[in-house]
Amino acid sequence: ALSYVGLITDWKWAFGQLRKTMIACYSIEHAKQVAACLDRRGIKNVVSHSEDGGGDAFTAFTTDDDTRVLIVVKRGILGFDMPELQAVIDMTFTRNPIR
Repeated sequence: ALSYVGLITDWKWAFGQLRKTMIACYSIEHAKQVAACLDRRGIKNVVSHSEDGGGDAFTAFTTDDDTRVLIVVKRGILGFDMPELQAVIDMTFTRNPIR
């Protein structure tokens, strides 16, 4: 199997160029794994899911310029209005083209 992880050697630079990015994950465990991967690369991120109890992650993401990535599980995709949002990465494996 081909691994693309080794192709990009400077992940922090790449995400620094993207600016604000939202990553939608298919489960809480998946979101934790994505967050850990970004943490290891020094990319500041926040996670929001049904067990975290509120919108603190959204507030941190929208107010802190250093927080580049918002990782969500079953929230934030529809109706989230943030003009500074540059990219949305859907890792939910959905087959719904409307998402």
